[in-house]
Amino acid sequence: MIYIFVATKAEAQAFVDKYKLPKKRQNTITYFENEKLCVIITGIGVKNAIDVATTIKQHFALTIKDTIYNIGIAAASTTYAIGEVVSIKECRYKEHCIELSNSGVTLTTLDTPLTTLRDGVFDMEGYGIAFVFSELNLYIYKVISDHAQPQIISKDYAKRLIFKNIEEFGL
Repeated sequence: MIYIFVATKAEAQAFVDKYKLPKKRQNTITYFENEKLCVIITGIGVKNAIDVATTIKQHFALTIKDTIYNIGIAAASTTYAIGEVVSIKECRYKEHCIELSNSGVTLTTLDTPLTTLRDGVFDMEGYGIAFVFSELNLYIYKVISDHAQPQIISKDYAKRLIFKNIEEFGL
């Protein structure tokens, strides 16, 4: 099974529309699932990502046979183009770092949206997913949404960025 963890319903909606996934609920967790694909909404923030990922990992008994993705939007420095898809090789959060692969870029997970331009790629959930699933078959992809301008992000904008790039995620 392929599990895709996203932060928001807008990010999930791109997959729901493309793959016609029916909505389901497990306690407070919303997800969309068919026989091959399950898209889970974590909510925004590293704590939400860890909590939801841990619950799903236990509830669905995820193993090395499953493939896990964290896909979402991210802020970045101006060396990255808006709409560019980046593969993540390591996730950083405060003083912690989890390595995922030998190729890609470093993702820094923050507790608040990036509002001051800095070098790198930044989100608010990636480290949480890596923390729970780093020992499994995990891939993290981020679509660059802004250059430290969180005020430009709308639900429709986030959905369009993900939908436009679905083929690049290698599902």
